[in-house]
Amino acid sequence: QDQKEALARARRMSAEEELKRRLLDPKSRTMGIDANAILAQIKEKEERKRQEEERERMYDSHRVLMDQKAQYLEQMVRRERRAVAQEDDEYRKMLQRPEYRREFDLNNPSGKKEDLPARVSDDDPRCGPASLQKFDGEDLSATERARLQKAQMETWVAQQLRDRDDRRAQEELEDRIYQERQEELNFVAQQMDEAARAARAELARATRDFNITQSYMKRETESELRQKELEDNMHEIQTHLTSDLLNESLEATLDATGRRFL
Repeated sequence: QDQKEALARARRMSAEEELKRRLLDPKSRTMGIDANAILAQIKEKEERKRQEEERERMYDSHRVLMDQKAQYLEQMVRRERRAVAQEDDEYRKMLQRPEYRREFDLNNPSGKKEDLPARVSDDDPRCGPASLQKFDGEDLSATERARLQKAQMETWVAQQLRDRDDRRAQEELEDRIYQERQEELNFVAQQMDEAARAARAELARATRDFNITQSYMKRETESELRQKELEDNMHEIQTHLTSDLLNESLEATLDATGRRFL
């Protein structure tokens, strides 16, 4: 029985010496690490990294979609421009031929062949007394002149009407193409604006959720740290209260043989 008590006292003394050494050693006292808190921080960092990568992928996919839409609209505009240019070429070939121009007679390659004869009418100023081209009582071109004048007038009027209708049709086509392009651009701009608003809302929601989670985890960590500190303090107080060495118990002054020592 005495030997058991001696062994128990020796164990208590050894434990008290170890506790005293730990309490007096700052390095040992500060080396305690909360593994759960470290793991929680690592998990939180990984989750934040995953959310950032997910947002980057979402932005990249949205940008690619917008680029594809912009390329599609640009191709449509180029096709419309080519169609308008082709229509302009057809219009010039059909209705703006060189022989229809008023100054064509100045550059007509067949001008000599189509030149006026020596006498075209009774009032031809080229026919003087010595020309032997005009005789009293003659009016050889009256009927032909009237017919040509009437045909020329009809041609001019018809040409003016065709030019006016062509200009009006061309302007309407250009206005329609411009209006369609504006509507398409407005639609794309609206989609991009809605997508941007949705992305901002999603980012705000993710940020809010992350802040809430962060705040909750911080409160939990602080609560756990406070609880652990309280438990450590209570344990230390209890150890001090029950320590034979600190309470200067008489049993702590006896050695294994029962003799008292100082």
